[in-house]
Amino acid sequence: MEDIKSYLSLIDPRLLHYLSDRNAEFIRILQSEKFLTEEAFMQRICGEDYNPKYYRLLKHRVKKILQVLITVHPEKRASTVKKKFEICQKKFVVGQKLLGHEDRNEGIRLINQANLEAEKCEITHLASELSSYLYHDHIYYNRNQKKADFYAAQVEYYLEAYAAEKKAEKIFYSLIGKESFSIDKKELQIANKKLKQLNGNSIKFKVYQFSLKVLYSSNIGAYQFIIGYCDEVLDFFKTRDSVYSSHYHFFLTQKGMACIATAQYAIAEEAFNLGMRYTNDRPFNRYLLQLFQAVNALHARQYSRAYLVFQQNRRCRYEAIKEQFVIIEAYLYFLSHLGYLKIDKPFRLGKYLNDTFKKQEDKRGDQINITIAELLVYLIRDKAKFIDRIEAVKTYSYRHLRAHEYERAKWFIKILCTLPRANFNPVALQRLAKKPIEMLENHPIRMGENFAIEII
Repeated sequence: MEDIKSYLSLIDPRLLHYLSDRNAEFIRILQSEKFLTEEAFMQRICGEDYNPKYYRLLKHRVKKILQVLITVHPEKRASTVKKKFEICQKKFVVGQKLLGHEDRNEGIRLINQANLEAEKCEITHLASELSSYLYHDHIYYNRNQKKADFYAAQVEYYLEAYAAEKKAEKIFYSLIGKESFSIDKKELQIANKKLKQLNGNSIKFKVYQFSLKVLYSSNIGAYQFIIGYCDEVLDFFKTRDSVYSSHYHFFLTQKGMACIATAQYAIAEEAFNLGMRYTNDRPFNRYLLQLFQAVNALHARQYSRAYLVFQQNRRCRYEAIKEQFVIIEAYLYFLSHLGYLKIDKPFRLGKYLNDTFKKQEDKRGDQINITIAELLVYLIRDKAKFIDRIEAVKTYSYRHLRAHEYERAKWFIKILCTLPRANFNPVALQRLAKKPIEMLENHPIRMGENFAIEII
C-alpha cells in the first residue's frame, strides 16, 4: 500500500487526501477484475468528495493512474507463470483502454510489452491475441507491411501451438483421470503416438508429452529411459526454469526416483537437492523432496542420513507425507536393532499401527510397506505374534500382490513366510528360501505408476 501511495504522490499529492480513510476500498478497486472507466475509477477513490471539475483537471494524468493497476502484484502464492499471465492481461486491458481514449502510442507500447512477455512465457492463447492487435496496428496505422506480415505469422504460429496444447491436454487428462493402476501399456502407447502426430513445441505441450513418456517408461520398468527423457525436457526448460519452476521441479523429482530404481543414488541426491531450489516456497513440495531423500538414503544404506532426514521432518504438517515418515520410522527402528544405527527413543508399535490405519485400508502401494515393517518389528520383539500375523499376510499376498510392480514385495514376503519353517535360523532360511532370495536379488526395483518406490 505504501508503494502505491508513493507512486500516486508523484502523480498528484492531492490524491493522497482521498486515500487516507479508504485503504481497504482502494486496494479492492486496484485488485478488482473489473477495470473501471477512468471517471468511475476516480469516483470510487474520491467517494462523496468526487468533483467532475477536479476530474477534468486530472484527465491528462489518468493514464498514469491506470498504470497503477499494473503494479499490483497477483496472489502471493500463485505460480510465477500465473503472475506473469495476470500482469500481461492487465497491460493488455490498460492498453486497450488507452487505444480507445486517443492515446494510441501509449496503448500500443503496453500491448507490445505484454506481447513480448507472453511470448517469453509461451502463453500461447494470449500471445496470439496480442500479436493480432499489433498486426492490426501495422496494417491500418503504421502501414508497415513487413511488420504486419511478421505479426500475422506470429498469430498463426501461436494459434497452432494453442490448438496442439488443447488436444494434448485432452489426451493426457482422459488417460490419467482414471485410477493409476488401470492404465495399461497399450493405452499409454496409443496416447504417445497421438501426441507425436500433433508435433507441438510449446511448454505446456512438452509437459504433457514427456509426462506420458515417463509414465509409459515407468509402466514397462524402463527407468534408464525415464532419466533420458527427464534430462531432455530439463534441458528444454533450462532457460525457462525461473518461470516454469513447478515443471522443472516435477521432472527433477521423477529423474531422482528413476535413479533410485537404477541404484544411481548420488545422481538421485543431486536431482533432489536441485529440486529444492524450485519448490516455489511451497512447504508441501519441500517436505515431499525430503521424503524422497530419506528413501534414497535407505536404499543407499546411508542409514544415519535417513534418520537425520526423518528427525527433521517427523512433525510434518501434511498428513499424507507425515504417514510416510511414520512408516520410515518403523524401518529405522528395525535397522537400529540390527546395529546399523543408534536410536535411543523407544518405538511404539501400537501408535505406529494407529497412525497408519487409513493407509492399511488400501490394499496396494503403502499397505505393503506398512505390513512388512509391522512383520519386521514382530520378528525382533515377539515371534509368536509374528507367526500369527504371517498367516494373514500369506492370504493378503496371494490376493493383492499379483501385479508385476509388486513382484519384489511378493518374494520378500515369501522369505518372511519361510522363517517359521526354518525355525528362524538364518542358515536353514538360506536353504529353504533359496528361490525367493535369488528372485529378490535378481529382480530390479520397480516404481509404481504413481511413482512410488518401495522403502526396503
